[in-house]
Amino acid sequence: MHCVGSFHLANSNHMCAANVCTCRYGIAASNDACHVHVAAKCASCSSGYFLALGACESLKQCEAAEFETFASATEDRRCSPLAICSHTQWERIAATPTSDRVCATLRTCTVQEWECEPSSDTSDRTCAALTRCEATQWELSAPSETQDRVCREQTPCTSTQWEVYPPTQTSDRVCRSHTICTASEWVKTPSGTHHDRACVALTVCSEGEWEA
Repeated sequence: MHCVGSFHLANSNHMCAANVCTCRYGIAASNDACHVHVAAKCASCSSGYFLALGACESLKQCEAAEFETFASATEDRRCSPLAICSHTQWERIAATPTSDRVCATLRTCTVQEWECEPSSDTSDRTCAALTRCEATQWELSAPSETQDRVCREQTPCTSTQWEVYPPTQTSDRVCRSHTICTASEWVKTPSGTHHDRACVALTVCSEGEWEA
């Protein structure tokens, strides 16, 4: 008895049966796809393997610094190096086993801004507008790249004080109490908002004089 095509003798050579191949790590070929019974030939492969010349080969494993760019049932996995964000960049989108990380340029604060939140590997820096001192304020602390300007209200002189030094953009007004004339003095110059009271000692009449 003789079998043709994709059949082989079976049952003690009394009948023809369809060929069935063998396969490690997948499903074996059979019938017309298996030309030689029990030959090593795969029809498809299990997860983690790809079909190459009828055999299931282990898929390449990407390294920790790589991501998968291609893989199919009949071709090996291809890997590419992950992008590395520079010191002027941050990671906007994290990498996955099948996608690259996405880097973005760090924001640069302008001369009218300060850095209120520093950047990290996975976040951009946050900038905020510098505080502007009002006309009734002075600058206590100048701004820096990472610190806002600090303003304070100008000190007002009271009715019993006069202004020794006027305020500037970076200094407060300086006030001083008006001089109070004693009982033995008289007011030569009255007090004002920008000058002190001037006191002069009273003239003492001598013997033989009278107070006019």
